[in-house]
Amino acid sequence: MIIPALDIYNNNCVRLFKGKYSKLKIFCNNPIKVFLFFLNKKIKRLHLVDLNGANKENCNILTIYNFSKIYNYYKISKIQIGGGIRTFKKFKYFSYFFYKLIISTLIFKKVFFLYYFFKKIIYSIDIKNNFIYSKGWKKKECKLKKIRKKKLTTEIICTDIKNDGTMKGININKFLIFKNINTKLIISGGFKKYQKYKKFKINNVIGFISGISIYKKKVSLKHAL
Repeated sequence: MIIPALDIYNNNCVRLFKGKYSKLKIFCNNPIKVFLFFLNKKIKRLHLVDLNGANKENCNILTIYNFSKIYNYYKISKIQIGGGIRTFKKFKYFSYFFYKLIISTLIFKKVFFLYYFFKKIIYSIDIKNNFIYSKGWKKKECKLKKIRKKKLTTEIICTDIKNDGTMKGININKFLIFKNINTKLIISGGFKKYQKYKKFKINNVIGFISGISIYKKKVSLKHAL
């Protein structure tokens, strides 16, 4: 399954290149329009990220609020949302309106209320040079192999930061550490062609996040339906 990505920065629909904000590219200045486009296509799942929120900025609050109201009306696709969801108040609100909540920074903190939302949470494991990064891909946390010692959620997203936005193809070897673990895996970073990954050798993979390949029409949305 292909999972289209909708990243919001300063109320624009954007894509990053290798996680670098200095190489950010705006694809549309009307994220509501893009959001409705995906919902009207009746895609199975949408990956929604507030990039400002990931950096503790609140300029997209109204846009995210409008997303939640629109989604609550349509209730077609499953939407996973991430970016700055770090307080009980946000967890309570987003868990009501959206299918799954994506967290990264809180994985490495002792937060008591995560227990109450455990079934709604997706861990986002963002990797670069065999280290895990958080806080908008800016803070180095620990070596990748240490993540296996943590209690994982039922689904995780793993992003190859250095390959993100490149369309060079997924580096399969980066994700072998998650082979045969008892959790569903979604892979992100470098997606190019769907046919290439039909016979993926990690059996717990359930989907691939695709951003720039979709916006540049290099991959068909039929694989997201």
